[in-house]
Amino acid sequence: LRFDDQQWAEAIRLAHPLEMQTGMRELISAAKKGAELVATENAALAADAEKVNPRLRVKTSRGEFEIELFEDDAPRAVRNFMDLVMNARFYDGLRVHDAFGANYVTIGDPRSRGEGPPDLEAPDGPGWLLKPDAPKRPLLPGYLATALRGQDLYHGSQFAIALSPLLAEGLKVAVFGRVVEGMDVVRSLEFEDRIERIEVISKRDHDYDAVACRIRN
Repeated sequence: LRFDDQQWAEAIRLAHPLEMQTGMRELISAAKKGAELVATENAALAADAEKVNPRLRVKTSRGEFEIELFEDDAPRAVRNFMDLVMNARFYDGLRVHDAFGANYVTIGDPRSRGEGPPDLEAPDGPGWLLKPDAPKRPLLPGYLATALRGQDLYHGSQFAIALSPLLAEGLKVAVFGRVVEGMDVVRSLEFEDRIERIEVISKRDHDYDAVACRIRN
């Protein structure tokens, strides 16, 4: 529990007397890595405060939450997401199609639109994959990430919101934003809850045409 709450020092203190038990050394190592990542991430967040990053309001059947997008760190993922939100209203009406307990929730499968069971023969994305952004941010609770879909390619619309620190080595994700308000709403989301609407609160003064970021599949 201390680990999941990012109380790294306390997690290490409690785990040390048990380090000979299965998994404890790995947990201690992960907690030390988590502390290092958070320290680095806090510096990045301080730098973000000086920028105009896009912010959006997500209205769901459980309530609202707001997100900030890391445009400088994941420009392709952000341009693609903003294009889908602003020009296609792609996410409006989609349901949460995966909810993995305390780990993360996943949104963005167009087969979850409408009522009734999804058509599993239909495409699970918008018709393209994303060229990768170089990974620069950790996947901490409340952070948004696209998933690796192929060799150095990412999913075109599906994204996950982490609910616990996912620090596994080699985790193939592109982190592109974070929840800044309403994390309690995100934690309450369950399978089949609906995204009613995503609204842009603020953005940078340019278009978000993402054609150059995409590869047709």
